[in-house]
Amino acid sequence: MIRISMVIWLIVAGGVIAGLYQVKHEVQRLENTMQEVRQSIEADQRRLRVLEAEWSYLNRPSRLSRLAENHLDLGPMQSRQVTQVQFLPPRVDHDKMDIFAFRDWPEMEGVPVPQRRPWSLRPQMAGGKDAQRGLVQ
Repeated sequence: MIRISMVIWLIVAGGVIAGLYQVKHEVQRLENTMQEVRQSIEADQRRLRVLEAEWSYLNRPSRLSRLAENHLDLGPMQSRQVTQVQFLPPRVDHDKMDIFAFRDWPEMEGVPVPQRRPWSLRPQMAGGKDAQRGLVQ
């Protein structure tokens, strides 16, 4: 009886030892993975700090105003650019816009008439009628 119980206890102890060995190696593997993730996070945070510094440098108000003066044709708004809502042409869905529908609208100086965009990717990707007719460049 003692020998059978001793064998059972040895088998149980061997199973516990094998389980502990397996758990130990799994914990080490997970700790290594966690260390890699921490290093990756720290590297990303360093890159993010560099990008934030670069963003702050590029968005200085003095630099932006200088670029706006050099590259944008902005000026004070003139009175001929202001109109009333009833004089505006109707809103147009660019997918269904007929370019000749606006012929009867009077030309008003300073008020733009809607025009078809010179290019659009939407009809080309969808294979729409505009792409088939060759209206889209």
